[in-house]
Amino acid sequence: MNKKKPLSKEQLEECEKAHAIFLSKKKELGLSQRKIADKADISATAVNYYFKGVNPLNLPFALVLSEMLGVKISEFSPRLADEASKISKATSEASKDNSNISESPITPSERETPLISWVNAGSFCESPDQFHPGDAEDWIPVKPRGSSDKIYALKVKGDSMTSPYPNSISYPNGWIIIVDPEQEVLVGMCGIFKQPSDELATFKQLTSDAGKLYLKPLNPQFPMIEVEEGMRVCGRVIGLYLDV
Repeated sequence: MNKKKPLSKEQLEECEKAHAIFLSKKKELGLSQRKIADKADISATAVNYYFKGVNPLNLPFALVLSEMLGVKISEFSPRLADEASKISKATSEASKDNSNISESPITPSERETPLISWVNAGSFCESPDQFHPGDAEDWIPVKPRGSSDKIYALKVKGDSMTSPYPNSISYPNGWIIIVDPEQEVLVGMCGIFKQPSDELATFKQLTSDAGKLYLKPLNPQFPMIEVEEGMRVCGRVIGLYLDV
């Protein structure tokens, strides 16, 4: 049996910093390792292994920690913050060739974008004029240039839109996408859709094959979904937001 490779000095320091931040904030925020585990969809033992430096931190776990502790990833792992920035840049560059995301940069703005739940996204898709500020779970301090006043943000859930291919468009679990319901979604573009048979909206790439339209995950491990009659298009994905 091969002996497990020990963590590098940098990886150990990341674990120590993350653990220290957790300890300093857990009482104030009412957190526990179990709550973090539930949010990250892993075991409490796995969380403990991260904090104790048994296993190195990874980006999905870092995203959960960043959200729950209210800190930037760079505060405990500059390495993973850099990795996140590179993925975001690669996604933006790849998207230019696919006309999926606006080439205009997302910059800090006095105007904010509401972050809503996937349940509200479905309702918003049915009645886009019925949105109220109180429906927002949070507010993202950015607004893409040239976007409409009806834009909203959603947090990616699951791995169906995480591409395994280098230098391709990819939207990892936990990342925040910006959606503009006023922009048309053409074949080859990514958007938010609401099928008549589904309660929740879904995030996929619109594609076609043999004269039929499909909703395509960017992760080939997930199946394509045939577009149902009466499907609603809830908006085009025009950007990514990640506070690293």
